Amino acid sequence: MYGMVNIAVQRFVCAREGLRTWREIAEAAESPSTFSPFTEYDDRITYALCTQSSARLGLELGAFLRVLGRYWVEGVASIEYANILESANGDFSRFVMGLDHMHERMRTNFPNYDPPAFRVKRMSSDAASRVELQVDYYSRREGLLPFVEGIFEGLGTYFNVQISITHVEQTELPCRRMLIACQRENRGNASSAATTAS
Repeated sequence: MYGMVNIAVQRFVCAREGLRTWREIAEAAESPSTFSPFTEYDDRITYALCTQSSARLGLELGAFLRVLGRYWVEGVASIEYANILESANGDFSRFVMGLDHMHERMRTNFPNYDPPAFRVKRMSSDAASRVELQVDYYSRREGLLPFVEGIFEGLGTYFNVQISITHVEQTELPCRRMLIACQRENRGNASSAATTAS
C-alpha cells in the first residue's frame, strides 16, 4: 500500500512515545523509519509496524488498529485531506456514501491504488437528525476491519455525530456488513468538532 498509512503509524507512535521508540519499532519490524506518501510499500511492512507498535504500547492488535483509525481522521486526514472532508458539507452520511467515489478520484495521484470498496445503503432516517446506514466492506487485505471501524468513529467526531456500529452476519456476499447508526450532536459544527478532537 502507499506510504500514508505507514506515516500515520509513525506520527501516532511518535506523539505517544517519542522518536526513539518509533525508531526501535521500525527496526524490529525490519522497516524504514521514514516514508513517502507517494511511494508503494509492501503490505508486510504495514502489518509488521502495526504488530510491533501494538506490542510496544501494550495494546491488542485490534485495539491498536481501532485507535489508529481514529487518529487517521484527526491527525492525518483532517490535515492532509481537509478539502475532501470539507466537500461533504458537514454531513457524515453523505461522506460515507461517497467513499468509493472519493477513492476513484485519488487514483489520479496514486495510479496503483488498491483501496477497499464500500457499498453503502441508507436504511432509515428520523427527520434530519438520525440516520442508519448499511455498509458492506470489501477488501483483499485481512485483519483491517478494526482500522476501518476506528476511521468511522473518527469521522463521527469530525462531523459532530454520535455513531454506533453493529455487525451483521451474512454469507451471501464476500464482505463484512455493518449497520452504522448516527445521531447529530448539538454542540457546534463539524469544523469545531475537528478542532476539539485535534
